[in-house]
Amino acid sequence: MYKRIIFTVSVFLIALVLSIGVNLNAGAKETAIKTEKPAPKYTLKDYFGKVAVFKYNSNVPQETLDVYTNSLPEFDQKELAAGVNVYNDDELYSLIEDYDS
Repeated sequence: MYKRIIFTVSVFLIALVLSIGVNLNAGAKETAIKTEKPAPKYTLKDYFGKVAVFKYNSNVPQETLDVYTNSLPEFDQKELAAGVNVYNDDELYSLIEDYDS
């Protein structure tokens, strides 16, 4: 009788530990999925000395702003030389406003 109780409790504890482990692993995967960023929509880049808006992965500007990159702080110039990825229209308008002020 005593061995049967110990066996039952052991099986229960093993099942509980495995269940918790599976739930933790599923939670980690769910968190990883939620933190992934969507693909950028636009890229802001230096284009012949001016700030330009490109569709993401395009080499043809959609719009060239009347903002000369050499008039911007060095940090912004370096970012624009590498390309600044933009994920939505609100972020695009905000960055354009920042560069244009």
